[in-house]
Amino acid sequence: VRYSKGMWIDVPRDALETLQQYKIHIAAAIHAAQHCVMSLMPTFTISLPEDIRTECKVAKKEFSKKETTRKRPARLTFYDSKGGSDGSGISSKAFDHIDHLLVMALQRVEACFCPQGCRECVVSDNCKSGEVTSKAGARAVLQCLLGIDIDTEALAAAPRNEDYAGVETVIVAQTVPMKQH
Repeated sequence: VRYSKGMWIDVPRDALETLQQYKIHIAAAIHAAQHCVMSLMPTFTISLPEDIRTECKVAKKEFSKKETTRKRPARLTFYDSKGGSDGSGISSKAFDHIDHLLVMALQRVEACFCPQGCRECVVSDNCKSGEVTSKAGARAVLQCLLGIDIDTEALAAAPRNEDYAGVETVIVAQTVPMKQH
């Protein structure tokens, strides 16, 4: 268990259904979108890239060929890597700029000419699971979060990860109740 401060953004059901329809790995899409947004956070906060972390996906678990009970909510998650249970406050400061971060992330993904994702768009040097990414999926997630219609033609033409067996480890996120003080 890790105690820190952070934030998350729930990925809408519509995005998940579209990704499934086009056989894009949902965890890979979310993972790629997280890395893209996270790489832009130092634009709005005084921080280093390693000051904010996210849940990175492990290929062995994500590309399993058999169904698993290990399901996680469809969320982009970010947390302070320093500062203990109180956190450093960087992810909270970044949340103040989340609209700009999402727009910039989508622009970065769309401007990059690589076919499947690279360090310039959706892969992080701080992640040991760079193979669990989907550039096309990240684009769809970011479009949906911004209220833009998902470009399904791009999804249909997107390269697929050959390791993906159709087993998903991500489910629709449920509302988390506010803690009463």
